[in-house]
Amino acid sequence: MALFRDKEVRKLLAEFNGSLEEGSKVDSDKVCAALAKAGGGLPAGAKEMSFEDIAGAGVPTAIARAISKVWRGGDSNEKPTAKPGTAEVNIGGVEGTFEALAFAMGNVGAFGDKPLLRVYEPLGRDDVTGELNKRSGGKPFIVFADKQTLAVDVDRSYGNLQLLKQGVEIGVNTVVDSKLTELFKAGELPDLALAICPVHGCHLIGQDQFCQKCNYAWAEVSTEVRELAWCHIQFVLAEEPGPQDARLKQIHAALGDEKDQYWSQATLELEKLKATGQPIVLVKPVKRPGRSAPPSRR
Repeated sequence: MALFRDKEVRKLLAEFNGSLEEGSKVDSDKVCAALAKAGGGLPAGAKEMSFEDIAGAGVPTAIARAISKVWRGGDSNEKPTAKPGTAEVNIGGVEGTFEALAFAMGNVGAFGDKPLLRVYEPLGRDDVTGELNKRSGGKPFIVFADKQTLAVDVDRSYGNLQLLKQGVEIGVNTVVDSKLTELFKAGELPDLALAICPVHGCHLIGQDQFCQKCNYAWAEVSTEVRELAWCHIQFVLAEEPGPQDARLKQIHAALGDEKDQYWSQATLELEKLKATGQPIVLVKPVKRPGRSAPPSRR
């Protein structure tokens, strides 16, 4: 595939090589081929590439910025600061952003590192996961912004990937906001435990911590009262009341006051547990869908 404004880019690379000693010059053909593969063969794709993406083809940051200016400088009506993924292209009569069309056609290898991370979903497409594992050498580098929703911190993950591609060993942990955080391989999921309903033992969903079995939101219920409700189910009722059970309505009515007489027997049972050091665990792990395991972490 021919590179967009190939002559101008090659001229720039030749001038750069002319300033270097033998043995330190860049291979113009390899650089141009890598840029074309990353999307530089299409005008819209070339203009979408950030200078970080261009630098990934094997040129210093300053030269990457210069190439970016070559690609974006020819159209006086074009805004050089267009947001990634907003430029429209037309391929075979089908219009859309370059990234969207490449993604739809399964050509994830044409993505730069950062655009690829932007479309990466741990439970999403295997071709994206495979491409990221290929580029990272199967090593952990993904940082999650939110482990519960599996939202990826694109910028931190991108920085880690660039270090790996330069041969820097980054280990399996990093620090985010002064807190030690684990790194993950592409396709690897973090361990996660969520709060459960003290009455039914199922996971509570969303910010309201809603239980679908008892149709009740537990977010405002204190830990102490949740423990009382659990003890009431385990030792007093010895069974889970159904959604239409009057006892369930009694439980819900008493949740606002831990000193309610309704909890008298549950309070005794809770005291016994605490006196003997037996913990009440009101969380349980999430059993996430299985997928092909990435290479060994260590």
